[in-house]
Order: sequence, then structure tokens, then C-alpha cells
Amino acid sequence: MTSRAGDESTTAEGVGAGQPAPPGDLELAGMEIPEDAGDHRDALIDILSRIPPHWGRWIDCEAGWFPLIVELHGQLLELDPNYVVRQVKEKFGSLRYYAGSSIADPVAQQRFSTLLEIAERFSTTVCEVCANPARLSVSNDSEPWHKTICTTCAQNVAANTGRVFRPHVPPPR
Repeated sequence: MTSRAGDESTTAEGVGAGQPAPPGDLELAGMEIPEDAGDHRDALIDILSRIPPHWGRWIDCEAGWFPLIVELHGQLLELDPNYVVRQVKEKFGSLRYYAGSSIADPVAQQRFSTLLEIAERFSTTVCEVCANPARLSVSNDSEPWHKTICTTCAQNVAANTGRVFRPHVPPPR
């Protein structure tokens, strides 16, 4: 899992298993750039640069959601080139992209919020690991873990960790 833990990300200070960001590059200072960013690296760096330096600049989800995050970023940029990111992470099996608009127009602010909501809902249909179609699932742990994961990735997790994910069935209303 790509996380701020440092084992799969690269920081400007060189902490982590990957190659450190170029020394002295103030733009990358304090950023934890996911090693598995691939073609999304530049866009993820742009997103990370929008997080205030004192907040902690990392993306806390797996690579399967990077295309979704980058697409959302592009849509938000079209609406508000000066928007600010607070945090990007997985929570209860869906994407959380906490961001604020700099636009005063209420209609534009509503569109901004709607884009965030759509991405969050859509993330529950995309495997966080591989980006294939998936569904929100829950683990067999005593304290269940929610994750949007495809069948293949769920089988791999079970084989490697013993954690079994089954599709989440919401309680009846």
C-alpha cells in the first residue's frame, strides 16, 4: 500500500525505499511521492504541491486510484486553478479528496463540491489496488476493514495475509 509510512514512497529528504527527490528542490521539499506513481508522477506532484507544507504532503491510498485522483485534479483545475488540497486518502473503502475552492461564486463552489462527491462515490467501483472494476468489500477481521477491491486482488491479499474480503452488504433500511 502506498502510504506515508515511507516503505513505498519517496521523500525529498530521502527517507523511504525509493530514490530521493533531487536535493535542494524546494518544490518537492517534504513531499512523499509514491514510488508506484508511474505515468501519474507529475500530476501527483502537482497535487502534493497544493497541500500546505505544514499539513504533511502525502497521498494515502494505493495506485489503482491514481488515475481517478489525476482525473479529478484536472477537472478541479479547470474550475479553479488556485484550489487548495488538504488531504488525499482512503477512508472506509472510498477515496477522500479534501480540497477547498478559492472561488466566491456559489454555483462554482457547488460544482466543485459535486466533483468531489462524484469521485468519492465512483471510487467504490474501482479497485484501489489495480484500477479494475470492483466493489466495496469488508474484511473478516475482528475490527472489519473496508476496501474497494476486485476479486483477483482480494484473492491475492487473502493468499499473502490471510485477510479475506467479501462484498459489503449494507444493512436493510
